[in-house]
Amino acid sequence: MIKRIFLVLLAILFNSFIFAAEKPFFLRGIRTLGMGGPYTAVANDQNAFFYNPAGVTSRKNYLFTLAEIRVGVSEDFLEFVQWLDDNQDDLENFDSDDSNKLTKERKAELRRDISNEISTYKNTLSISAPNFNYISGPLGIDGTTFWGLGIFDNVEASFKMEEAGLLVPELEVKGNADLAGIFLLSHKFDKISAGLNVKYLARVSFLEKKSVLLLDEIDDPILQPGKGWGVDVGLNYDLADNLKIGMMVSDIGATKIDYGKVDDDDLTDNYDDSRSARSDLIYPRVNFGVAYKPLKEWFNVLFVPDVSLALDFRDITDEDGDGEIEDVAEFLKKTHMGAEFTWKFLSGRIGLNSGYPTAGIGFYLWALKFDYAYYTDEKGMYPGDSPESFHMASVSLRFGETVKKDRL
Repeated sequence: MIKRIFLVLLAILFNSFIFAAEKPFFLRGIRTLGMGGPYTAVANDQNAFFYNPAGVTSRKNYLFTLAEIRVGVSEDFLEFVQWLDDNQDDLENFDSDDSNKLTKERKAELRRDISNEISTYKNTLSISAPNFNYISGPLGIDGTTFWGLGIFDNVEASFKMEEAGLLVPELEVKGNADLAGIFLLSHKFDKISAGLNVKYLARVSFLEKKSVLLLDEIDDPILQPGKGWGVDVGLNYDLADNLKIGMMVSDIGATKIDYGKVDDDDLTDNYDDSRSARSDLIYPRVNFGVAYKPLKEWFNVLFVPDVSLALDFRDITDEDGDGEIEDVAEFLKKTHMGAEFTWKFLSGRIGLNSGYPTAGIGFYLWALKFDYAYYTDEKGMYPGDSPESFHMASVSLRFGETVKKDRL
């Protein structure tokens, strides 16, 4: 079953390059996820396309990502797939009147499992492959101008099993697929750096519902296409060579996504809407951050040659959009902090993401890069309301020099 799910998502990813979905397209860096999510003042690599384009001015040479493959799963999804595999035969015989295949008691047990536990799982799977990007080294007479170009995609789906009244239980698969082309331009003015992203988003939303009797017949879901243009702006200010602050405003003026109408002939009995044409807005988000690289002498006793510390306040406008953070819990949800410790080809990361602990590791062998992060997101209004834990890993081929040592 898990193989089938992966094949469906990959089909959506590679057959929807002219589409994408409703929420903001934001590829969270696995490096920064392990640190708890702070990167606004750090963004000096390919993550600058999403966290702060001004950050690349700290580079001393180019950076070229030939290919990157990312996979992320929620912990609930892993348990859900295990339960699905363990019970698939019984689920497919759910409507059978033959007690030799499935007894009434067993049917009642499956209903209880779905109602009391399985339907509460937060099952999420994401795949992003392949991603390509290039960031130039310093350009111009004084070497203060940089540019970059990236092509990024991602498909993310959620899975939910629920009872359909007195009928056979259903599995619902819904989500979105994104493709974005982003042009980056940044310039350093003495201690201040400014950066700009101009991006084109192609998006698709999808939805598929299937009876548990037909789990092996999940078809290509109905896709609703959309597209739009957006602009991001970022700033960095160097307080010292090893201390800086940053700000990022995403989707300035709101990015408008125009969705086309899905023809009635494309819809099935599983869909109760006509999927008419519509326009949605991705509203601006404002992030602030600070980054600090302690002097090497402070950590010599620990044999750690390179340490980076970071703190972010992300999406600082509150849920009501009035620009005010009303209480400590809401402030904590928007707070991200962490550290990265690097020993030559190995990096370790720890942090707090909206109050939840995170951890990560990175391994580098010439151009081959591997990164892993464990983190928890708060899906509710406040920390502790609705946490969802994830595992995310990536493998990439990346060429180019790193940032200047002993500075951000």
